[in-house]
Amino acid sequence: MTYTLDYNEPLPSVIARLEDEHKKLEPKLNQIERLNKSGDLGAAMKQLDAIKLTLLRHAVEEEARLMRVIMWECKDESGDSIIVLRYHRKIVEFFERTLPSLATLPEKVGCREVEIFVKELRQHHRQEEETVFPLAVKANRLYEESYR
Repeated sequence: MTYTLDYNEPLPSVIARLEDEHKKLEPKLNQIERLNKSGDLGAAMKQLDAIKLTLLRHAVEEEARLMRVIMWECKDESGDSIIVLRYHRKIVEFFERTLPSLATLPEKVGCREVEIFVKELRQHHRQEEETVFPLAVKANRLYEESYR
């Protein structure tokens, strides 16, 4: 996956865009959840594959931009944000390993894997909004104040 970051985009704008991405992903997660609950694992897998790049780009941007400013300006407060962003590794592993193998698993097991992923992804997005984004805003403010 290649993804170019726009380092000229102001960080508050990046955070607003990432929050908007969370909102836009929610209906898609709802659809995946509905398909999965109805036992249509194949359709749920297709929908997951359709949002794969969005989720991976989102994760790259958060780690590259947000953690960079957080670690630079708020290193002592970064512990919770680091824990939250570690989940990005699980997102990558899900798309690299779990999603391709779902078709080979018994349908109930595959559906359970999708259910867990969607539930954890929603929780992850809430944690980002509660922990990572506010700290990134604070770190960005400190950065701007120190370089004026």
